[in-house]
Amino acid sequence: DTRTTTNYLGLTGSNIVVSVNDSGVDAAHPDLLGRVVGTAITDADGHGTHVAGIIASSGMSSTTVSNAYGSIMPGTNGQFRGMSPGATIFSQAVISVTNTPLDYILQERAARTNALISNNSWSYIGASGYDIHASSFDQATRDALPDTTGPQPLLFVFSAGNEGGGD
Repeated sequence: DTRTTTNYLGLTGSNIVVSVNDSGVDAAHPDLLGRVVGTAITDADGHGTHVAGIIASSGMSSTTVSNAYGSIMPGTNGQFRGMSPGATIFSQAVISVTNTPLDYILQERAARTNALISNNSWSYIGASGYDIHASSFDQATRDALPDTTGPQPLLFVFSAGNEGGGD
């Protein structure tokens, strides 16, 4: 809850790696400082940093926020903390459909960093329903590293999209 810093279950995300496949993540952001690694540690767009903040912001800079429309203002300490403020973010860039890394690259890089969750707030433009890309991520949920014996637990989460339709 945004009004108290108490974490009743004591869950922080410590020792958990979450892969964020987006526009990059600003590793210098004060609420993520020291917890962003990967191949895209800058973010000219800001979307990836926003997503990473929802996941892992410490919320320590909440009192400096003065313009969060729809939020209680002024911000209080910890108000804008993420769901797992102790998690490490593994950032991979997904720039556009033509520059999107092949599915297996996003999947295998996340698995090789021991990420347990891979957040994907992007989609293939024009994709609809269960296609070859959806099938690839479905398969990777069960076996993210096909050349490695044994299971590699990795949950792929995709946003419903900003365009509507929820595909």
